[in-house]
Amino acid sequence: MADWLNIRVKIQGDNLDTVRSKIRGWPEKVAEEVYWPALAAIAAEGADYIRFIILDSKTETGEKRVAAGGNGPGRVDTGNMFDMVGYRNRKTKGGFSSFVGWVNGRPGYALFQDLGTKNGVKAMNAISQAQEYMLMRMRELAKGQYEPSQTGPQGLDE
Repeated sequence: MADWLNIRVKIQGDNLDTVRSKIRGWPEKVAEEVYWPALAAIAAEGADYIRFIILDSKTETGEKRVAAGGNGPGRVDTGNMFDMVGYRNRKTKGGFSSFVGWVNGRPGYALFQDLGTKNGVKAMNAISQAQEYMLMRMRELAKGQYEPSQTGPQGLDE
């Protein structure tokens, strides 16, 4: 089986270690400059997707609220659950992770709105839908089909 990359480099002997470290460090550089910002953008898209679901998820309570002259039929009454949706990205040595949703655990009732209850609160399943959406975007990224946002990612913690 042939090597996936076969390069011959002619270089002065005293520069060999420098060139070797650049070649070995290239995947990490690509990850840091290309993939990590793209993953940060995907996390931001995931938070936006959750907000969309909150607005779009019609409930009986929401429809009654509209009939009484209130906000739309989605799950927005005070706007607290909508406003608290966020994301946090973290770069670690050799890795990257994202947290998307109600990352601070507030408001506490968001969990019941998302998963539903036995007492009649219908689940909106925003977290699981956003997870599937983000996985789809990551698969596109892995295939080279991803186009990052023109405004760039935000929320990237070093």
